Amino acid sequence: MQINKVILLGYVGENPEINYFSEKNCVARFYMATNETYKNSEGKKIKNTLWHKIVLWKKLAEIAEKYIKKGMLLYVEGKINYISNTDKHGKQIIITEIIGDKITMGKNILEKKENEKKKKKNFNLQEKFDNLPF
Repeated sequence: MQINKVILLGYVGENPEINYFSEKNCVARFYMATNETYKNSEGKKIKNTLWHKIVLWKKLAEIAEKYIKKGMLLYVEGKINYISNTDKHGKQIIITEIIGDKITMGKNILEKKENEKKKKKNFNLQEKFDNLPF
């Protein structure tokens, strides 16, 4: 038995790029980031960000086009795929992609930050009204 399974939970780094090949066949490509934190030998906390190229086909690509936005928390299940190419200098390069077959969308971190700013602004405004003498 062989298994090729990838599970990622991270933030979308850019709005998806969509390409249509026909009316019913399209692909979405975008990058998403996952972070890992560890302590080095001196005990200093190190944050490492990994960028993953995500590829979604057909219905998932259409969903991505409508709903997936930069900054969104995204859960992706799929498989890893390697593409071998030759660059303009004749050197062989390997491109790594995650071919998604299941996605679950979470909160948009940019939207969340904006909402927090609005709440804080409204809270400060309420404080000022609470201190009025009448």
